[in-house]
Amino acid sequence: MRPTDSRHLVVVQYCAAVLTGETGALTNIFNRYRVRRHDVVYGEADSVGENEAANAIQNAKKFLAKVREKIA
Repeated sequence: MRPTDSRHLVVVQYCAAVLTGETGALTNIFNRYRVRRHDVVYGEADSVGENEAANAIQNAKKFLAKVREKIA
């Protein structure tokens, strides 16, 4: 059964609208992570590999740094 809730998508769309410019590429990356997570959770894809997870963590750190700059 697929979820009908789109909260994760709304967060990505909000970030894309508010955090433009330098963060646009990171927002796109996180949207791909969102889709990937969905596929893994609902059995449409295999699990996430160690390298993929490590890259996601590094991108999350970059994204948080940009958000902190924006709100400072």
